Amino acid sequence: MAVDQLLVSLVLAPAAGAVACRILVDLLPPKAAVLGFTAAAGLFATAGTLSLFVFGMPAVAGIAGILDEPVTAASWPAASLPRWLSWTCLLLGAVAVLSAMVTGRSQRGSVHAARREASALPGGTEIVVLPDGRADAFALPGLPGRIVVTEGMLTAVGAGRQQALFAHERAHLTGRHHLFAFAARLAAAALPTLRPMVTLVDYAIERWADEQAAEDVGDRHSVAHVVGTAALAATAQAVPATEDVSDAPGHPAPGRGGRRRGPLLPGRTRAARPAKLRAGAPGRGPRPGPVPRRVAALLAAPQRRKRLMLVALPAALAAASCGVAVEALMDLPYRRVFDAGDS
Repeated sequence: MAVDQLLVSLVLAPAAGAVACRILVDLLPPKAAVLGFTAAAGLFATAGTLSLFVFGMPAVAGIAGILDEPVTAASWPAASLPRWLSWTCLLLGAVAVLSAMVTGRSQRGSVHAARREASALPGGTEIVVLPDGRADAFALPGLPGRIVVTEGMLTAVGAGRQQALFAHERAHLTGRHHLFAFAARLAAAALPTLRPMVTLVDYAIERWADEQAAEDVGDRHSVAHVVGTAALAATAQAVPATEDVSDAPGHPAPGRGGRRRGPLLPGRTRAARPAKLRAGAPGRGPRPGPVPRRVAALLAAPQRRKRLMLVALPAALAAASCGVAVEALMDLPYRRVFDAGDS
């Protein structure tokens, strides 16, 4: 029974949740998908980490002398696990916490770097146009946030569709989308089973920005054109795969899309994702061709709100995972711990 609980919290429930989200990502309104998937990922990660520590407690109890007396599976199911498995759970729980802390520090650093970059940009307007022939546009979270766009991108999308481009990037800022990407990565760092959820949240974030931009400008076709044009321009100017620029000055680690490019702002390197979000970013959807799917969604009618109830499926799976973890937590022999402390 104890092994079954462990498998449910660590593998079965998160994997089922990822599959459910994969199916639902194109059926749900994007905002609901982002909120629901991020919350589910957080619950899965919390339940999984808690389960690891709970099932690692017999190893700690053995050292503390709490298990001097025989323990039955009925009185404490976790104690029926082999001792080596309890130690493994305890070690994996510590690794999960450490991994989440390292990821959290890295993501916070990327956000702070983006905010410093935003505050250092010239001028006091929301939109900053850089004299660069490369096609690029991205949002920098900050106080206030800034939208950075190159002259090459403005030329690529054309004068009539620039407002759609700005609306997409502004949607990233007003929706604080980098925080959802941050949370998904934090959950996946603690529980690697959730790594597919990062891809799904990224894709849903881009769809959210697409839909918000379409609503703001009142023209879904213009936003679809911008998304496709930005993606094509980014692909055309990508560094050839045979050219090794990993050690070249000013070339950060691959960002969205896995491409390496020099910094648009002299003397600055780009902050790691998820601090910067781009209109032409593929969103790394669950199936091949995320950009064409985004364009197709924009050319179709908006998602029906009647489907909002579908987000309850990953939420239910996450709740089940939490229930298993809480059940294991309630099974801990608290009376023995208190008796050992009194003695």
